[in-house]
Amino acid sequence: MFTDPAEPTTVSGKRRAAGPAQTSTTAKKGATAEGSGAKRPRTRKQQVWRVARWLLVVGLVGMLVAVGGFIYAYQTTDLPDPNDEFETQTSFIYYSDGKTEVGSFATQNRQSIPLDQMPQNLQDAVVAAENRSFWTDNGIDPKGIVRAAFSNAQGNSTQGASTITQQYVKILYLTQERSYERKLKEAILSLKLQREMSKSEILEGYLNTIYFGRSAYGVQAAAEAYFGKDAKRLSLRESAVLASVLNNPSNFDPANGKDSKKALKERYTYVLEGMADAGNISAEKAEKAGRKLPKFPEIAAESRYGGQKGHMLAMVRSELHDLGFDDQQIDGGGIRVTTTFTKKAMDAAAAGVREQRPEGPEFSDKNLHVGVASVEPGTGAIRGIYGGQDYLQSQINWAVTGGMVGSTFKPFAVAAALEEGFSLEDTFDGNSPFYYNEEGTGDRVRNEGYGSDGLGTDYGSAISLLRGTEDSINTVFADLTVSMPDGPEKILETAVDLGIPNWNKNARGGYNNLDNSPGLEPVSGIALGSATIAPVNMANAYASIANGGRAARPHVVQKVVDKDGEPLYTFKQSTKQAIDEDVAADTSYAMQQVVQSGSGTAALNLGRPAAGKTGTATNADDDVASAWFVGYTPQLATAVMYVRGKGQEKLDDWLPEYFGGSYPARTWTDVMGRALEGAEIEDFPEPAHLDGEAPDDGHDPYTPPPKPTKKPTKKPSKTPDEPSDTPDEPSDTPTPSDTPTTPPPATPPTCDPLVGCQTPPPSTPTPTPPAATAPASTPPAARRG
Repeated sequence: MFTDPAEPTTVSGKRRAAGPAQTSTTAKKGATAEGSGAKRPRTRKQQVWRVARWLLVVGLVGMLVAVGGFIYAYQTTDLPDPNDEFETQTSFIYYSDGKTEVGSFATQNRQSIPLDQMPQNLQDAVVAAENRSFWTDNGIDPKGIVRAAFSNAQGNSTQGASTITQQYVKILYLTQERSYERKLKEAILSLKLQREMSKSEILEGYLNTIYFGRSAYGVQAAAEAYFGKDAKRLSLRESAVLASVLNNPSNFDPANGKDSKKALKERYTYVLEGMADAGNISAEKAEKAGRKLPKFPEIAAESRYGGQKGHMLAMVRSELHDLGFDDQQIDGGGIRVTTTFTKKAMDAAAAGVREQRPEGPEFSDKNLHVGVASVEPGTGAIRGIYGGQDYLQSQINWAVTGGMVGSTFKPFAVAAALEEGFSLEDTFDGNSPFYYNEEGTGDRVRNEGYGSDGLGTDYGSAISLLRGTEDSINTVFADLTVSMPDGPEKILETAVDLGIPNWNKNARGGYNNLDNSPGLEPVSGIALGSATIAPVNMANAYASIANGGRAARPHVVQKVVDKDGEPLYTFKQSTKQAIDEDVAADTSYAMQQVVQSGSGTAALNLGRPAAGKTGTATNADDDVASAWFVGYTPQLATAVMYVRGKGQEKLDDWLPEYFGGSYPARTWTDVMGRALEGAEIEDFPEPAHLDGEAPDDGHDPYTPPPKPTKKPTKKPSKTPDEPSDTPDEPSDTPTPSDTPTTPPPATPPTCDPLVGCQTPPPSTPTPTPPAATAPASTPPAARRG
């Protein structure tokens, strides 16, 4: 008898209720019966396992193929001949014409020596620094290769992972290209080299090949470059230094400043600790050696750096570093660099200084330093420099070191005031001293000269900004600064926009201020020029004014190509509008008056339209420490600076003349005359005669009284002053007399080029606060014009 499998029955065939267990059992049987005729779907777990098995098979096959490929590549790859570049690849530096050579950077300054002439300490130090498993590994670092591969895949192309053997192979046989193919070839060649050369032979070749910085390839050249001795005479400390330096010569060379020396010290300690861990030296010896670095003697520079060429090449190298080129590329990459320098401008700077500086051994380059820089308006191209002493005798380049700029900073205040709504006609307090508060106490500025009260020359209570610029009247600029809302900040912003780098307190400092202006802060006396600024940057900022207020980045590298002529870098010309074009025209007009009838009349001998500003600055002892003239024509801007000793020594009572209108202005005129010889004479744009809404009342224009004459009195004792500035007046300017006790006769109408003809008011002396109100401490450094 057949029954429905799902139908519950009794033995007698009668129906009965099915229990849960019975129902389950029969359901399973039913499912089995149904499955016998249809394919059951896989579970998710089964699907994952199926994919995993396929991936495993593919992976194993891929691994076998890769291993087979590596074995095949290993068997079919022979050690190639050493690179042709291994011999020499000199880098050449050219003037702006791209043909006339300035100099060169050596490629392979190398003297190969046998391993037995290399101290054991040096060998151990290099192994501790670069590859501590060198004596036991097979020449490659698999973990490092994988790490580099992942890093390169993420875009970090500078990731390295090389053993000493791999580094040697890369230098000797391969290129500096960073790619998977090169890395694979490096590993294969390293394994082959390991089988064909002993570890000692590999280490010897490596130490004769690797780059140590300072144009030195190999330990012998490095020992001479850093310590002036043969490699075999290196001490433990000196060996540890060279082993440290080769990891990053540019970063670890102690000659590159405090930061580099600090970085070297950390790496140096790491190397000594590695030597101790390896049992090469005792822990006590490592600790003792690690307390300090060895002494680094002065090493004479090579003769190709003689004269001003060394300063030029140092500037080129510094800018190449900023552009991303490392020392190995510069010294050994065979690059060709076209600079912005012209031979004409370089010769003009050197000849102008030579002809105009005072004669006598006490005024030699060793004692009296002259810095000159010429920049082309509109491009920022540095055409010529004079860095001072022969580079072989001093590597300080005063064209990029600079000094306190004094009144040459005042044009930035003029431009800032014009931007704020003032005009050249507006008047300011020309009497001395000027107090920053209304009570006549505290910080103050005084004019040059001593007067009857010993507190500077009085020019009148209402002096136009034009006249204040022409005669460099300090109190005019002090009044101007406080009359502008946020005056110091506005002046600082204008100067920076025109091309003066802001002060970076964290900058490396030293003798290179191309990207830094120590002391440039928004203080009340900012217009008087207490900041230290490089002549290159002053020339470039003035060039921005000459270019209608459009600023360009100063530079010396125009183009870089490789040894085959393929371009590696080309300067991209661009400018930005730093100040309004009309503001630039009026600022330029004010500086033209400095040359025409003010403190810079020596520049009239140029024989073509010129604008400029004189400046002198005093140190903390109130001694004149720097003298400047900065000026321009439409085609070229040049800055000239005179300083003494370390840049802060006394010029007054030492130089026959020490104001900016003397030696600096005459030197500027000579340099510019030679540099512009044969160039077309160009005129400046007409002044705009801006007359905006002045942000402060009480500066209405009027024609000032005639210039006072100096009041001859003896020099007063020093009293506390805000830094003051001295106007550089031409020698034929009458000196002010004592303040008159009776009214002077009536003065005929005076004609001002901006205001017209007016009859000045009676010349009544403006009362000044009594000297007794001033504190009795020593004044800070005074800025003079």
